[in-house]
Amino acid sequence: MKGDERLQLIKELRNEVSEQVLKFQRENSELEKEVTELSAQLRVQQEKLDTLSGQLAEVRGKTEEGLQQVEDRIEAHNMHSRKNNLEIHGVFEDKNEDAFDLVTKVAQQLSMRCSASDIVAAHRIPTRKPNGTKPIIVHFVCDWQKEILAAWRSRSRAKKLPATADIGIDGQGKAPNNIYVNEQLTAVNQGLHKRARDLRIKGLKFVWTNAGKVLVRENEQSPIIYVKTLEIITALEEKFKSANPE
Repeated sequence: MKGDERLQLIKELRNEVSEQVLKFQRENSELEKEVTELSAQLRVQQEKLDTLSGQLAEVRGKTEEGLQQVEDRIEAHNMHSRKNNLEIHGVFEDKNEDAFDLVTKVAQQLSMRCSASDIVAAHRIPTRKPNGTKPIIVHFVCDWQKEILAAWRSRSRAKKLPATADIGIDGQGKAPNNIYVNEQLTAVNQGLHKRARDLRIKGLKFVWTNAGKVLVRENEQSPIIYVKTLEIITALEEKFKSANPE
């Protein structure tokens, strides 16, 4: 190949390479532009997503708050509907019994002059214990339950609980039962009360109820704690668990 032809070929190759380089640069520039545009779009979408996530969290928070408020109102209503109620445990059952009469006899044993006219309703309710004696639920006209409960607690502290024999109840060969009087708690507070009582074996000193509320004191010097929620009883359980590692 002659020198001129060789130079021409080199020139053509150089031009072709330059064109390819320029084409690659243009394509690369276009890709960079597309990437930049896509990145901008992604940022916009991420901002929208963050906004929506924030709005969703706000709605969820308001919904949960609203549900909690509804649950609190229902629980308050349930507690109010039981404020004049008592549960009487330990009284043997008889198919011919008069629940009103049984209640007045228990009250009389506690030195309370309560009559049938002071009672709105009295009846047995089921118990979860197999073959267990069904407790009697009493709904009083007014706040007799406070006086009767206070009298029973006084007898309990003195270890002089009334028994079935004291009210003329025959256990049909069974030993006389002690009679126990409790507030009628809501299902929620029954669960909280049980968990609080279970903590006594781990060191919790005092557990009691008042006006349908579950109250505890860790010891004689500690303040009274109103166990209103699962969070409160769970915190107490964790505290006593840490103090009494297995």
